[in-house]
Amino acid sequence: MFKHIRDLLPDRVIPSISNALIISNIRYGLPVFLRPRLSDADPLSSISNRLQISHNNMTRAWLKVRRSDKTNMKNARTDLGIMSVNQMAVLSILSETKKIISYNTIPWIKTIICNHGTSNINTRASTSHKLRSLHSKSGKNNGGFINQATMLWNSIPMELRDPLCSDSVFKRKAKKWIISSNIP
Repeated sequence: MFKHIRDLLPDRVIPSISNALIISNIRYGLPVFLRPRLSDADPLSSISNRLQISHNNMTRAWLKVRRSDKTNMKNARTDLGIMSVNQMAVLSILSETKKIISYNTIPWIKTIICNHGTSNINTRASTSHKLRSLHSKSGKNNGGFINQATMLWNSIPMELRDPLCSDSVFKRKAKKWIISSNIP
């Protein structure tokens, strides 16, 4: 659909239209349905692959190029300043984790990930605002939201884990970190 209306729209409205029609729909369920990849060696899920194909089609329509033009999508996204589906998933999970920690949006998850025990001793984990990870012995639930959230949260720079970091600063710096970390 975006491809068909692209020629009817002025260039200045294309980012808004693409965000409204395509990217917002992709971003809607990312924290729940997608297990993000942190490197190119990590396995690619079929859901992620299908979403990335749709995202690439939108990017091609935005740039007015065809598949046969063999445009490098990573370079195209960099030029347009947009993130891949996987990068959006990482940002979504980090944003949801920040909301859980700062605003207690899901109290039972906050209890699980922020519980460092009853000791009054300051540990490296508590002073660096790292979260407690839960790994099951069977490995069954290691791909769930809680484990993904703790893994990603503990990997971001300490300045982003600071509870006093505002939401807007967090999101801007997290996006910059994701892009600079070469997350696919």
